[in-house]
Amino acid sequence: MPASITKQAYTLYSTFSLKPDLLWHRFFITLNKVYSPAYISEDLFYTRIEPRLNQTAHTTSYSDKNGYNRLFPDIKQPGTILRFMNGSFFDQNYASVSQEAASKILLEKNDPCLFKPSIDSGQGRNIFKLTNRQGDLLIDDSRAVTLNELKIIAPKGFIIQEIVSQHRDIADIYPHSLNTIRIITLRIDGKVVVLNAMLKIGNSGHYLDKMAFGGLCCGINKNGRLYSYAYDNRFKRHKAHPHSDVVFDGKAIPGFQKITGCITEAHANIPYFEMISWDMAVCPDKEPVLIELNLRAQGIMYQQAIFGPLFGEYTNELIDKLSQK
Repeated sequence: MPASITKQAYTLYSTFSLKPDLLWHRFFITLNKVYSPAYISEDLFYTRIEPRLNQTAHTTSYSDKNGYNRLFPDIKQPGTILRFMNGSFFDQNYASVSQEAASKILLEKNDPCLFKPSIDSGQGRNIFKLTNRQGDLLIDDSRAVTLNELKIIAPKGFIIQEIVSQHRDIADIYPHSLNTIRIITLRIDGKVVVLNAMLKIGNSGHYLDKMAFGGLCCGINKNGRLYSYAYDNRFKRHKAHPHSDVVFDGKAIPGFQKITGCITEAHANIPYFEMISWDMAVCPDKEPVLIELNLRAQGIMYQQAIFGPLFGEYTNELIDKLSQK
């Protein structure tokens, strides 16, 4: 690595009273050949940058999936079947229901649905399919479960939603999971911009698109087309999906510009968070669907492996801003 990059990296990190671990820089440069001093290590991001960008006191309230319908009423979302909030059950319209009524709501559903903790479900933790099988609720078509057990699994709250149908062009890559688009937006100098976007894709027969379950991630350029390769969780490159053999290079993401417009507008109305990682899906009619927004412990590794430094052209402006906080 050139000495000039080392020197500039030390200068950048000194703003936060840290010394850079240059292994990060060497690792990313080896992967993407983007030579820069501006790579952000996880320790710098999680201890110095993210807490200054986002007001952690408000994180839980805004991250609660049960609040999305009220926070983002104009953005399409998965259909809600049942909510568990603050120790009580509610229907899709936030009307309070008894546990007996909640059980009846679930058992009236014949199609599989998705159980999600409404708070703290990072990396797909405790997300699973629920199926009504002759009056029994089954987790992933195997283990029977009761509402009381679901309350133990997610005591802070949960949401049960309909499974989203995705656009054919995205399902063609891998049909067994909902493949979502992770987009990072940043408010800088009063304007919300898109930092980067990547497609997260399931793999290995799993119905979640999480990297922890063997998934892949592929960069999306500003024109809404996929990069020529995807990374797996060992940072191995794949030019085509291992399951479908669909080639990534140049494949278009339907409705991409509408997605970015939708979330930049939504971010502009959220004052407490300067940086948000959005997970979006695309319906068969190309409409964006909000799946989740991430406000803390946002992933930064794969983005930098694909695109280069996390904040790109906004690095110097952002560092100057944060140094004054």
